[in-house]
Amino acid sequence: MAPVALCLGLLAIRAGATGQLRFSFLVWNLFLAVLPFPLALLTDYVSRLRHWQFALPIAGLWLLLLPNSPYLITDLAHLEPTNAPYWFDTLLYGSFAVTGVMLGFGSVALIHTATGDRFGRTTGWLVALSSLVLSAFGIYLGRIERWNSWNIFGDPKALARSILSPIRSPIANARTIGFVLLYGAFLVITYVGMAMIGVILSNTTAPRVRHEPE
Repeated sequence: MAPVALCLGLLAIRAGATGQLRFSFLVWNLFLAVLPFPLALLTDYVSRLRHWQFALPIAGLWLLLLPNSPYLITDLAHLEPTNAPYWFDTLLYGSFAVTGVMLGFGSVALIHTATGDRFGRTTGWLVALSSLVLSAFGIYLGRIERWNSWNIFGDPKALARSILSPIRSPIANARTIGFVLLYGAFLVITYVGMAMIGVILSNTTAPRVRHEPE
């Protein structure tokens, strides 16, 4: 996958130029960001076979891991002057962030299509946009509360308290709600915008019927 190769290539260039192996957390976060995409592919494949009893658990695991993809945006918080040119590190972090968003949107689009084909266009959009808003909440849990996806199995009670807290006391958790709304709006608007661009490109590249003069 070209964007992933670009990210790793930029890290290799930086390591070769500075003689330092840094930003290992970016590699780990990129690995986590990739995981939802094959799960979405598998969900789409199994749903086409109409094995819904298998498709739903896979889709649930996809939704659990989906926030890891756009989470790479928040790694821009680590951007600071180092021994490497600042413009290079900006490109490095930006490449990881864009790749994470692309991977996330790609997997959402697969689930969007699979759901739309099975349950209708409206349901497909509802599932896609809802998953993006939930991802924004997942980003909050990861970046601010420092939870990981696997904590749902390791410490489910404490994770549940973090999840339910803004629901039970929205006023006391105004910053949390603001974080989720802003990131959710960003993801939803960007996804819809890219979908519109895709429609425009498909219309402009589709072969046109030429009308011969009578």
